[in-house]
Amino acid sequence: MSTVALWAAGWATAQDMPEVHALEPFVEGEIEIGTLQSTHAVLPFTTTLDLACVLVFGTDDSFGRLALDQNMGGAAHRDHRIVLSDLEPDTRYRFRLQGSAPDGRLFASRTYSFRTPVAETSDRFGPRLEDLRVEGVSSQYSDAFAAANAVDGDGASEWSSAGDGNEAWIELALPGATELSGVGVWTRTMSASARIERFEIRTDDGRRFGPFELPNADGLHRFEVPATASSLRLEVLSSTGGNTGLVEFEAYAAP
Repeated sequence: MSTVALWAAGWATAQDMPEVHALEPFVEGEIEIGTLQSTHAVLPFTTTLDLACVLVFGTDDSFGRLALDQNMGGAAHRDHRIVLSDLEPDTRYRFRLQGSAPDGRLFASRTYSFRTPVAETSDRFGPRLEDLRVEGVSSQYSDAFAAANAVDGDGASEWSSAGDGNEAWIELALPGATELSGVGVWTRTMSASARIERFEIRTDDGRRFGPFELPNADGLHRFEVPATASSLRLEVLSSTGGNTGLVEFEAYAAP
């Protein structure tokens, strides 16, 4: 039932409606996009009190889309990381942060904006393979953090292991024997843990590629893997420990 209907029924009054507080005084530093690419953006921020946060965004003030905090669980916390995925290149977006504290207080920021850059092109890698399938995984934290999230093309979902740290691995089937040019890897992170720092790729015929270094968790990083393979296995070699995993894994056919 809407608030108007509740008032009409005598179940709610204007005094029952909670005040919405400005969020900015409770954010350390500025609210600004940390990583910006043509199809996704990452907003990391820290609050001085525990909050459960969500971000609304769109190309105008009607917004229309939601992005959730990537740190695990719906509970309130202070270190936040929100990924905005499936963005259009060279497009201006507007966004607002909203949050709720455990004591029931509601918070909202003012509206901010950013513009995605023009899409980059590269002839080093061919087209992205669309039909990757998970064949095996070291573990998964829950159904919400299933291994299939790593190949769903959605930067707002993740595969998380159940505390595997440096022992995490994931094996992916390709659509038959495929001549590859490389892979793309986007590690998940929980600020102080869960970030993959170094990994290697194994093919089904036993060839190894790497070790590869991941400079950060802010987006997809591409690496050359010139091989013909039917499956690929990513093995973590070093990490910041904990629930390591991936936001996305991509494989590219030879151009």
